[in-house]
Amino acid sequence: MNDKHPLFFQNPDGTQITKLQLEEIISSAVVKVIEKKCRFPISDEQANEAPHLFGMLKDIGGGDVSKGVEESRKNHVYVAKIRAKSDKFSTAVFMIIIATVTGGFLKACWMGIKSLVIVK
Repeated sequence: MNDKHPLFFQNPDGTQITKLQLEEIISSAVVKVIEKKCRFPISDEQANEAPHLFGMLKDIGGGDVSKGVEESRKNHVYVAKIRAKSDKFSTAVFMIIIATVTGGFLKACWMGIKSLVIVK
């Protein structure tokens, strides 16, 4: 670099910074900013799984990740509806079982009381 140039850079020890050193410093700073600011807020372990996730979405979409995401959304909505209906159905079955057991118990009690009244 030229000492007479207004943008003269020096190392802490007073030696001149070469153009290559300056490029390395700037490149390193840019990489650090990108790593911290231009990244999803996920752990490194989760980031390592991203290629697998996008590969699955690509497979689901027939080679198109965007279509895979949309198809996954449709599947999720469909499964959520089935689960909601399943919950309602299992609640209805449970209530029928409770009503049948309770009715049977009350009938047995009534028959027992009725037989005691008739015997006396």
